[in-house]
Amino acid sequence: MAVTRISTGSEELNRVQDNFLPALNTLLAIPISKGRLIEDELDANKHPIALQITTAFKNVEHKLGRAYLGWMLIKSNANAVVFEDPAAPGAAANPDVTKFLRLKASAAVTVKIWVF
Repeated sequence: MAVTRISTGSEELNRVQDNFLPALNTLLAIPISKGRLIEDELDANKHPIALQITTAFKNVEHKLGRAYLGWMLIKSNANAVVFEDPAAPGAAANPDVTKFLRLKASAAVTVKIWVF
């Protein structure tokens, strides 16, 4: 979503916008900037708890409102490899990429993930 120029009565402010908006809009056009941080999930009582990935595949709701393009592990509390479901034939694949990441880890780990 591009930021548009607002016409003002100030020549100085118009010049600032003319110089600043192209750079800002270039940054906003980068796909990774259209993401969100996932750092918690809700427990059975709807209370936020740290996001935990275990050795079983887990659907993690990303709330982007669209299919995700990618994700990055931002922080973890253990030495574990976190990976996405490869959707191998016969496996239960991600039920809906517009809503979920389907992740698994080599060991139980608490994580923060940037999804875009």
